[in-house]
Amino acid sequence: MQELQDIGKLHGIYIPHQITKKTVLTYFHNHHCSQCDLYVSVLTEHITNIKIGKKNNLNDSSSSEFPPNPPSEKLIEKIITGFCNDTAPENFVEAGCAVCGQLSPIREMIPVNEIKYDLSVISPNNIGCQERFKESDPIISLNGPILAENCKDVCNSCLSFLKKEQKPPQSLANHFWIGSVPPALQILTFAEKMLIARI
Repeated sequence: MQELQDIGKLHGIYIPHQITKKTVLTYFHNHHCSQCDLYVSVLTEHITNIKIGKKNNLNDSSSSEFPPNPPSEKLIEKIITGFCNDTAPENFVEAGCAVCGQLSPIREMIPVNEIKYDLSVISPNNIGCQERFKESDPIISLNGPILAENCKDVCNSCLSFLKKEQKPPQSLANHFWIGSVPPALQILTFAEKMLIARI
């Protein structure tokens, strides 16, 4: 419609806006002007040699069948085995690192007793002391490397520094050791935790 209205403007023909396409063509009947009388448009068919790729026929029964055949027992066994392997506990279960105390996947950790590197780099050196229950208790320095209690594995990040005989930046021996949580603080309720929490 817009193209017909533009042609009408070029030839001085007024065409209303709200009108059908069939009615617009009647406005060009018996039209004569200097341009239309001198020029003639000739339209010819143009054939190209572009080959169109063969499209898949959705109705072709030879290419696909509906409904599809049920999966074979071998395929079902493969799917179940793959699901069990991907969801095995060792793939996503985490544990605390004995050196830094941070959680890491168990499958990426190595037991402490299997480490053959020198652990003197995470030794106390007057960093911490044993827990005191009374003011009169003596101050006793920690002996041996500082390791998180109840943690038996080491993460790959800490292990890479221990191989180089360097102290891991996130290790407890790097002034992060504050001791184990006292039993009195392990059984606090939510309200009690909020009361002693830092603001």
